Amino acid sequence: MSELRNTKHGLLQTPVELLQQILASLPEPRSLVSAIRTSRLLYLSFKQHEQHIISSVLINCFGTGGVLREAELTLDCTPPVPRTDPRESQVDPIACVERFFGADLEGSHCRRSRWTLRDAWEIHSFHADVVVPLMDRLVQASSDPESCAVSAGLNQSLKTRPISNMETERICRALYRFEMFRRLYGWFDLSARSHDGNLLQLCFAFCLKFAPWELVQMGCINDFLGQQVAPVFNDVARHDITWGHANVDFNTRAAHETIQHILSLGLREILTIARLQDTNYQEREALLDPDNHIPAKNGGFFNAALFVMNFYAQPSDGADLLYKTISSAKPFYGDADPGPETMWRLSCPQDGSSLALFEEHDWIFRRWGYVLWDHERLCDLARQGVIRLSPPWEPAVSPQLEYSTTTEQEQEVSWRARSSLYVRGGRGWWAEGDESRVRWGVRLPSREEQRMERELELELKGEESLPGENEALLA
Repeated sequence: MSELRNTKHGLLQTPVELLQQILASLPEPRSLVSAIRTSRLLYLSFKQHEQHIISSVLINCFGTGGVLREAELTLDCTPPVPRTDPRESQVDPIACVERFFGADLEGSHCRRSRWTLRDAWEIHSFHADVVVPLMDRLVQASSDPESCAVSAGLNQSLKTRPISNMETERICRALYRFEMFRRLYGWFDLSARSHDGNLLQLCFAFCLKFAPWELVQMGCINDFLGQQVAPVFNDVARHDITWGHANVDFNTRAAHETIQHILSLGLREILTIARLQDTNYQEREALLDPDNHIPAKNGGFFNAALFVMNFYAQPSDGADLLYKTISSAKPFYGDADPGPETMWRLSCPQDGSSLALFEEHDWIFRRWGYVLWDHERLCDLARQGVIRLSPPWEPAVSPQLEYSTTTEQEQEVSWRARSSLYVRGGRGWWAEGDESRVRWGVRLPSREEQRMERELELELKGEESLPGENEALLA
């Protein structure tokens, strides 16, 4: 008790300027909030110089590598109004993106001139609770020695040369850019709009804001995030009876339309699912809720956007302007390290036939995040002999797609077996030769019961069924 009184007495003796310096040196907004809650004097000192203190604490937390700027962009990212809304309230998504990126974003400066403590808390919480854990998981996945020879070399390099601030900031920036894209376009099914050219326009409006190697960095993020959620999803899809009856694919990867839908839900949901890799089947089942939710699909999300940009950015008739525009685009953030740009230029065909933004066969390079590392890190890998830093820069593996572990025939057999259990009232977990965990007792309603239920619903709504309506529904 006496120590507390002495502390309070000491605060009263401390000049306000020094208290403000102490508050401004705190590592993140949570510490700042905790501090100003402990003392009215600290709170009043904070209020006298609020903007300077909040800005300083955010820089302490995010660094000066442009991460704060892109975290702020993500915080401010409001999607366009969906076209299902009244016509007078519709917003042109292209114009929305142009306005969104239209502010002065030179250097690493923030967009805001004033910060609220609530905004600072929110932006830091998303960073600390979502972005940083995903960044850590990316580093771990990229350097998994079981993945490929380069990943093994990267693992060795990280042991002798810990990850640098520039590398962590670069990865975080790429994660924020993915989150920006999904907040702007996550509710679009871009593939359904490709017939009228909107897919191209939507892709171009976003992607032309970035240098080619920054687009490739986002391709690495796309593949990484898909690899984080696919094992959990595939495990449930392989064993759940309801999903088997619905023929849910259990051989998915990042490009699969179901995985792309999951990615469109955002980084927070992705991390929640990714963490289930270390849990049991029951926890995965509880989150994905297969008995009540058949997986949605999005064939035109991030993977499609990158693929389309790569396809159309070729030096061919009618596309030279796009090719030149992308190849000469300024970086969204001026990275002082040449590593990412160097690796991108080396990966491009020497004849200039492609910008190598998202080549199908480059999945093995994206797996170890080839455009995310500092030049010194790449030199480490070159000294180990696992990569080359001079042309010709050729793949270390045969140019093939990422291999599949399950054939279509194996999936068909599994689906038929589980569908048979489903119609007999079985639910829950199943494996070939093991029905010990099947939950029994769920009986499907007969056709007559379905008809009566439908008529009752219509009666309660005050409607009459149309002739032949029930028959069509039950056909």
